[in-house]
Amino acid sequence: MIFGGEIWWLRPDGTWTADVPDASGVEGCWTWDVKRESGETGPAFAQRAAETALDLVAKWPDPESLPPGLSGEPLYNLEWGTADGA
Repeated sequence: MIFGGEIWWLRPDGTWTADVPDASGVEGCWTWDVKRESGETGPAFAQRAAETALDLVAKWPDPESLPPGLSGEPLYNLEWGTADGA
C-alpha cells in the first residue's frame, strides 16, 4: 500500500537530489502523504492512496513550477507498507 512519497531530481550526470528547486529557484523537498480517514476500510484507503499517487506522478511537477532550463528528470520515491502500517 502506498502512503505517500516525494520527488527527487535526477541530474544529467546520473546523480540525484531530494532538494528540487521551484520556479523561483528555492530548493526544497516536494512531498505528499495520504492519511486514512475515520471509518475508511483498508481496501478503500489502499485504492484512494494509489489513485492519489498516480494522479500526482502524472501531473507533478508541472513545467511552470520548475525553473526554466532545469535539466534532468523527476524520480518518485514512494512510501509504502502494509495496511496496518507495519
